[in-house]
Amino acid sequence: MEGLKARSRYVVAVRDVTNVESGFLKMERGDLIKLDRLAGDGLLTNAWDGATCVRNGQTGSIQSHDVWVLATITEPEEEMVKMFKMNKVELETLNKKMIESIEENKNAKNYFTLEEYASEFFNVPEQTSSKSGVISNVSKSGKKIPLWAKESEPIRQALLQRTPDNLKNEARVFIETYLIL
Repeated sequence: MEGLKARSRYVVAVRDVTNVESGFLKMERGDLIKLDRLAGDGLLTNAWDGATCVRNGQTGSIQSHDVWVLATITEPEEEMVKMFKMNKVELETLNKKMIESIEENKNAKNYFTLEEYASEFFNVPEQTSSKSGVISNVSKSGKKIPLWAKESEPIRQALLQRTPDNLKNEARVFIETYLIL
């Protein structure tokens, strides 16, 4: 997460900053702010950095203790940024709803064997051959090794065909919950 935060240009104000000195940015709690440079180059290594408030377009300097660096490279959705404006009771209610949703999904899950899961969500590998014609997947000691381990060519086709729907939702919930904490 720290590496992603260092490459991020987006932060959210964690408190209202209204009494500002000249050159500093006036912001409200929950405002999305775009940094002038990567957080790792500025805000995470210094006490302040230049930024622009997305809500009102104002520019100025911000202090690192007034904002939370978001672990994202792209601009976050408005729904996620709104969570920073919520009070403790609203966050606890949202968290309970998410936990209930996860519990409902756990009870309704259909379990797969590994073979069924792989056939549904992964692409079929292309036929592999080498200059000698055949690539064996058994080492001299008799252990099976993956075919790609002996191939000097890079993998040309993505192995993951699609992401399971329940993982998309669970990943989003996990990331949002992590960001709230």
